[in-house]
Amino acid sequence: MKDKLKISLICALAALIAGPLLFLILAGSGITKTVIACIITAAVIAAVMFFLTYKLDGKSLRFTVPVYILAGFVSLITAFSVIIINIAPTFLFHPHFDEDAYEELLELDGKAGRPAPEYLESSSGTITGWRLPAKDVPEDRSRPAVLVLMGNGQEASSYAMYIIEHDDIYGGITSSCDMFMFDYPQYGQSTGHLTASGLREMSLEAYETVDGISVIDDIYVMGYSIGTGVACYLASEADVDGLILMAPYRDSYDIYNNVLDLFHGPTKLLVTYRMNSYKYAKKVSCPVIIFASDADEVIPYRSSQALFTCFSNTSVDFVTVTGAAHNDFLSDQDVLSRTAEFITGG
Repeated sequence: MKDKLKISLICALAALIAGPLLFLILAGSGITKTVIACIITAAVIAAVMFFLTYKLDGKSLRFTVPVYILAGFVSLITAFSVIIINIAPTFLFHPHFDEDAYEELLELDGKAGRPAPEYLESSSGTITGWRLPAKDVPEDRSRPAVLVLMGNGQEASSYAMYIIEHDDIYGGITSSCDMFMFDYPQYGQSTGHLTASGLREMSLEAYETVDGISVIDDIYVMGYSIGTGVACYLASEADVDGLILMAPYRDSYDIYNNVLDLFHGPTKLLVTYRMNSYKYAKKVSCPVIIFASDADEVIPYRSSQALFTCFSNTSVDFVTVTGAAHNDFLSDQDVLSRTAEFITGG
């Protein structure tokens, strides 16, 4: 009776602890979810082993050894799965807010040879970003827009400042085009869920914000790195005039497997960030240009090539940027010149 009472008390205590921990998982983000999930997993495994020890007490070794081996194997698989599911997304995204760049942009008054940057919020107020008006177009004249969907370590304020400070390489675009960059959920001052579905919703909100500006006539979507999947999705859903992809991937499994070549067959279930560009590519009808590098250490060149073959309803130009590292695309003069030509038809 005493043993049964101990078991009951342990189960009750576990239930009391599990409730708040599960709440923290649902409410938290990033490393918080990872740590709490690992704690719960370890507690469950310990509880299972404790229960087996209690139930198998006095049984023969021929019976208990296989049970313990099986329980240990299942426990290892469970622990590994929980760790991968929770830790992998923390490597994909790096939310941050560059307050210095944000303040600097707010102080620019348009007297330095270009119109002042404009801070923007989506209609829901959850997505924020910046507009850099075209330098050489009167404010009441129509112009094309470039909506940038950024990489995992980029933030809208810092990227906007980078464009302004590197007018020598971005001038071909910024002279005649407005450029827009919006923060992903949990980046900058954007809120929302940093998930695949959250990014898809964010891209639609960003597009609606740009499309709502009266002087914007054509909208080009430019995706870089992890943002190329989001860009493909947006181009498949919205009326865009062109799609620019820098270091794109065929699907999320290629990103995961480039880090740890493990996610094949049943283990694909461990990939929780699912942004399968190839599915969206089949629905894209606007012109597309793809920039990919044979030396890209993050997005495999073969993944970009595989995505290229998936655009079946439009014209696609595939440009190999020989020898470029993954972080070189947004500072490559040739890439940005070709992008400007793609937009202006030059």
